[in-house]
Amino acid sequence: MRGRKAEFERKLAQTGLWQLPDLLQTLPDETARLARLCYAASPASDWLDTPPEVFFSCAAHARYLRENASWTRALPEPLFLAYVLHPRVNNEALCDCRPVFYAALAERLRGLPEEAAILEINRWCAEHVAYQPTDERTRSALAVLRAGFGRCGEESMFAVNVLRACGFAARQVYVPRWAHCDDNHAWVEVWCGGAWHFLGACEPEAVLDRGWFNSAAGRAVLVHSRCFGEPEPDAEVIGREGDVVYCNETARYADVRRLTVRVTDENGMSAAGANVDFCILNNCEWYPAATVQTDASGMAALTCGLGSLRLLARRDGLCCEAFVSPEETGPVVLTLGKRAPAPDRWEPIELTAPRGGAVRGAVPTEPQRDLQERWLRQAHEAWTQRREDRLDEADAQGLPPEETALLRAGAGHAAQLAAFLREEPEAMPLLRTLLPKDLLDIAPDVLHDTWAHTPRPDGVPEGIWEAFVLCPRVGYEQLLPQRRELTTYFSEERSAVFRRDPAALWAWLTETIEPSVLSPSPLAALTLRQASPEAKRVLFAALCRALGVPARLAPEDGAAEYWHNGVWKRTEGRNTRGTVVLICPAGEKWVCGVDFSLSALTPDGARLLWPAADGLTFSAAPGDYCLLTTNRLPNGDQRVLRLHFSLAAGERRTIRPERAHAALSEMLGSHAMEDFFSARTMAGEPVSGAALTARGGLLAWLAPGQEPTEHLLRELLDENLQGLPLTLLVPDAGSLRNETLRRFCEKNPDVPVLLDGDARTAEAAARQTFAEAGKLPLLVVLRGPLTAAYAVSGYHVGSAALALRVWQAVRP
Repeated sequence: MRGRKAEFERKLAQTGLWQLPDLLQTLPDETARLARLCYAASPASDWLDTPPEVFFSCAAHARYLRENASWTRALPEPLFLAYVLHPRVNNEALCDCRPVFYAALAERLRGLPEEAAILEINRWCAEHVAYQPTDERTRSALAVLRAGFGRCGEESMFAVNVLRACGFAARQVYVPRWAHCDDNHAWVEVWCGGAWHFLGACEPEAVLDRGWFNSAAGRAVLVHSRCFGEPEPDAEVIGREGDVVYCNETARYADVRRLTVRVTDENGMSAAGANVDFCILNNCEWYPAATVQTDASGMAALTCGLGSLRLLARRDGLCCEAFVSPEETGPVVLTLGKRAPAPDRWEPIELTAPRGGAVRGAVPTEPQRDLQERWLRQAHEAWTQRREDRLDEADAQGLPPEETALLRAGAGHAAQLAAFLREEPEAMPLLRTLLPKDLLDIAPDVLHDTWAHTPRPDGVPEGIWEAFVLCPRVGYEQLLPQRRELTTYFSEERSAVFRRDPAALWAWLTETIEPSVLSPSPLAALTLRQASPEAKRVLFAALCRALGVPARLAPEDGAAEYWHNGVWKRTEGRNTRGTVVLICPAGEKWVCGVDFSLSALTPDGARLLWPAADGLTFSAAPGDYCLLTTNRLPNGDQRVLRLHFSLAAGERRTIRPERAHAALSEMLGSHAMEDFFSARTMAGEPVSGAALTARGGLLAWLAPGQEPTEHLLRELLDENLQGLPLTLLVPDAGSLRNETLRRFCEKNPDVPVLLDGDARTAEAAARQTFAEAGKLPLLVVLRGPLTAAYAVSGYHVGSAALALRVWQAVRP
């Protein structure tokens, strides 16, 4: 604890919150001790961006649980401090949620044994929060509750908070990237019976160590958890980033190896302090699943799954890469040197995905399966009723149609938005600038602060002013009422200089803000004089907007930009930019982040670029670049082509990307699917997965009206489907009003159309067949009952024809 005290004092000096010790003295001794430990284990940005009351409430509630909950009393102290007491789970906005969740569940849990209580908590979570893809910002646990939905990272963060609120040690575990498909996933681990067990967040199974992702987790290259504070003594720590500790949990889920790496300098001497990135190719991007620093002998090691990896060693501007096979253990020797890729030549790379071993976890009995099905149905009914209640609340505000439509988008937060509009009836332009997710949780004081303290400079077009001055959202930062303080942060004289020349503001920030891993709010970054590169760019844009200068993050690479004389000016790489144009084969639709990626090779590593609206044109600074294309096979393997090239100032470079091809035999897989289906006929009769897949054939989950589904339906309209066991699944009966689907049904009256209103079903189908989750349409080719041979999500030209070829190859 001595170290925690020193850490508290260090951060106290760093943040300047000198009133905090006096506030702590007003608390009972044990509550004050726990609050100090919370602060000591929290990033300095949390000290500034979170009210003290949140920490104090968390400490008081944890103390109550330690004294009154039997399972909390039995916890070892390290588990209690890290996984019950601490308010932070991952990168969510913090809130005072623990007493709220406890009050909702205390009576429901009364008298239940430990495991039954955990399962009941997850059942409650499923009644209140359902899966829905959203952007990468992680809302607070209470905001997720109000909205009633979240992506898997938000569901698991929410469930961990609820478990901790009830006294259970719980944490979020992450596969940062899958190796066998393009996605990631997060779930929950909870301490029960003296060991860690896992469960799917908001997925009410009737037994622990059970989730739809069991088989997928068995193919993971890395599963890690995060700890704020000190983890268990026997934890395998794989890295630290500021105040977060990453712990390796892979061996609990998958077959593993201990991969060792030795890094040397150009003279063959051990290179201590080098960073070794263990990279997975996911969404056509090399993602560092873990970064391990070499020790004094130049060695680094990682316990990881059995799949191909790219190793990248970096130190002092020098680097070296190597590709390792699935079962190689090393030591792999990497010799640092200057990057010298062979330019303008396609280089083939073959990557093998982990095959997966015996599925770890519990196998439910038939009664447990029946119970789980009943719980899932009841949870869905309860969630649906709450959703209707939220929409009714939005409609009941009595505002005009445009405002009502906006309130429905922010259902769960409608009353706060309506109250703001009644106080500021002219402020609809502000609300129109917000992202859909912001409408669900933006605090009224942020709206008032922004509306009252945003300048209206002359000469700025209305659309530019609304989107890039008035709008409080720059990136995915936490929105706090800071516009007034940012507006008055500088003297009038200095503010005038920065208005005339925003590049001078960027120069000032570059001199003032030290690089760090912190992602604080703009005002906290100014106080700490520290920020990550992304947070520094957000800070620049937020300050510009407070001064009345339009600013944004460049859509192609996230660089900070400001509006000057009718054009966007860059703060970084301001010399003349060039253009990269990709020309794909006629009739093929290539998607950035799926089929290909383009990255700038900078001294800090590869920086991903995003294209213009046409999807194939990139604005790029002079420098070195890497173009990747990939062909992912159904078994998860990837055939990759890589091209390095250089771009000069003002150059327009045209490239015809190539794709590594695979034979049809390589496109076939055999993936067991669990009977997770929740499909129903239009009359409401349930259809089991076994019945749905008995003849094999094709299943297609659709989102009628959305462009990718429209393309697939048009392709299917052109095919002869006579005798093909094809079943379509749509979210609701209203989908049948879609014109393209209606024409398809008229041409193919024997093709059944079923209802599947649970987004989690399509997600589970995608993950179990190793397609990309969260993207519709999803087309699955079945070998037979609950066995898939091939799956594709999203839309790719020729999807229908290829699926029919696969079916002809595997049909009984």
